[in-house]
Amino acid sequence: MEWLSKFSSTQQDWEAVVKKELKTEELGRFLSRPLPEGGQRATLATHANAWFDPSFRRAALSYTWTREEDVNWGQLPELVKRGVWDFILDPFLLGWDDARLVKELTHAGEALQVCEARLWVCHDTALLPQKAFRVLGAHEVVARGGHAAHELGLLLSHLIGWAQSHQGESIAVGVTLDSELFKSIAKKRALKAITEAAFREMGCVDLLSRVTWMARANWREFTALDYSNNVLRNATTVAAGYIAGAGVVESLPFDLIASLPKLERDRAQRLGLTTQLVLQNESFLGEVADPAAGGYTLEQLTHSLGEEAWKVMQRLMALPASERETHLGVEMDQRWEDVQKRFRHRRLVQTGVNDFPEASEAVQIHPRWMKADHVRLARDFEELRLGLTNKPRVAIAVIGDYAALQARFNFTKNYFELLGLEVVDSGAGLSVSDANAWLISQKAPVTAWVSSDEDHAQLTAVGERCYLAGKTTVPGCLNLFAGQDVLVTLEALVLWWKGRA
Repeated sequence: MEWLSKFSSTQQDWEAVVKKELKTEELGRFLSRPLPEGGQRATLATHANAWFDPSFRRAALSYTWTREEDVNWGQLPELVKRGVWDFILDPFLLGWDDARLVKELTHAGEALQVCEARLWVCHDTALLPQKAFRVLGAHEVVARGGHAAHELGLLLSHLIGWAQSHQGESIAVGVTLDSELFKSIAKKRALKAITEAAFREMGCVDLLSRVTWMARANWREFTALDYSNNVLRNATTVAAGYIAGAGVVESLPFDLIASLPKLERDRAQRLGLTTQLVLQNESFLGEVADPAAGGYTLEQLTHSLGEEAWKVMQRLMALPASERETHLGVEMDQRWEDVQKRFRHRRLVQTGVNDFPEASEAVQIHPRWMKADHVRLARDFEELRLGLTNKPRVAIAVIGDYAALQARFNFTKNYFELLGLEVVDSGAGLSVSDANAWLISQKAPVTAWVSSDEDHAQLTAVGERCYLAGKTTVPGCLNLFAGQDVLVTLEALVLWWKGRA
């Protein structure tokens, strides 16, 4: 369409072209007319400022160190030859203290002098070498499970403080994105919008040219269980970063949490780079200025996140700088408790962790992620499964129409496989008496009944610990049903098994 070539023209020119295309002189009325459902169309955002990086180039390949043993400053020139330009150094991911960071930055300064690369350091106060830049972040919000508005509000307060004490340095602003694609895109766009608004009020819009927008992957979603799913989680994050117009986009290896052999480690690092290559050069993400503009859902999400974050910022700016990071503590903890509750009741699902498990998988968590300085959705399930070494065998008896009971059977089987337990079933078409005899013959310490509700009255407990798929009360049986706290149920099973042993 003709107006696509006019994104740099005036608002009046844009309106004239749109009126011509829509064959109407009442543009405002057309854009705001009611929808059949009673809602309204969001105003098109084509007149907004471009969302791409001030350098007018798409993001280069990035590389993040996630293992202490991988940090080898002498490898920078080789990585640069492979197309990497942006290197992200986050002491939290590596488990470094300030003293270790200072020591490593000395070596980094020497390496940066012999190659064309940029180093982004996620630290507030460390003295940086030449060609290294500071990343403003809201690590405490991510590590405690805060809401997106908490993170954006805190980031904006950090940016305002940076602008007020500006000394000529350039910085990056790192906002964490996750596998919720639309929300992640809106989150990044909202941060840029509220920053522009704040700087405009302060009279320092020119400082925006010194800000690089960085999209960071949210490690809270990464798992050691079924870790290959992290490839998809990371790809969604990277895609959101490109679509939202970030100048630096972080791509994390799928073994971030898991401790894997070197061959898998090398493959994970390679996939971290090739994910960026595919999304840049095959999907062409990042080639268009703000491709998300104008979409009703994204505009509404951007607007609502921006408004919530602005309110958080106003609260924080009314406090002394030393109190801002702790002010949101109670709200963040409450929010994380609510998220965990939904996760444990499987209203929020993480594949391989609290649903659709791979029972035969051995859980290997890297020691860095066993420390108690962060929260992660998968953490409680991983540690529960990791602590169960000698595992009980489970026998499930299916009574009646096997095909009709498949959903109930799979639900029950997956429940036990969340702990990595071996599950056997009786097969199809057994009567109650035959199923009872089969369960007894298995001599499994844990048993379960799967049948229609009509058959529950004929059932009795078999074995040392017997479960029933459903809510019916059967003497001696424990119930498994949708909506219960999965973690509490599994913890009780583990506690019983360890006490029995």
